[in-house]
This record gives sequence, structure tokens and C-alpha cells, in this order.
Amino acid sequence: MDTVTGSPPLDALEPPTGLWLLALVFFGIGDLLTTGVGLTLGSSTEANPVVALLVERYGVAVLFPIKATFFVGTYLVWRALPHPYSTTVPAALALVGVVVTVWNTGILLVGAVS
Repeated sequence: MDTVTGSPPLDALEPPTGLWLLALVFFGIGDLLTTGVGLTLGSSTEANPVVALLVERYGVAVLFPIKATFFVGTYLVWRALPHPYSTTVPAALALVGVVVTVWNTGILLVGAVS
């Protein structure tokens, strides 16, 4: 069904700015901070073997360029996909970010209690 302007209804949606903001807050900042704190305190380990190797070799500071590179890559994928499919990119990042940030926070809280 078309709108009055003749374009499909999904074309009227604004860019997923809110989803990108959630992705930045949770996947970018939340995951980065909780992982960094957990690794620094020694209360957790990195699950990704490649990232774990890089952290072991270069320290926790390597997490920032890894995260930034990943964000640039996902942004390029988002730009390449047609609308409305492109919305899945920031939505997936936001969802994974929420789950990982909550998980990491739980690990940190359990480590602080024990």
C-alpha cells in the first residue's frame, strides 16, 4: 500500500538515529567500559580469542581501536544495504550491546560480592 505521496510506507521512516544512539551507548561505550573494567580488575576474561590475544599482547587500550574499526565496518554495511533492511544493522548492534553490557555488569557485580 502506498502513501498519499506515492512512496511505500517504509520510505517515510526517518534514518534509524535512535538505534545508532542505542548501539553507541550499549555496544560501543557500555561493552567497552564493562569489558575494560573486568579485564583490568581481573574479574573476567575476554571471550573472543582474537581479541583476547590482542589484549594480552597490547593491553586493554587495544579495545578502543577494535571497537572503532568494527563500528566503521558496520556503518559501511548499513550504508550499502537498501532501506528497510539496513535498519537491522544498528538494531542488531543495539541488541547485542544491551545483552553484553548487562552480562558484563552482572559478572562485575558477582566478582565484587565474592
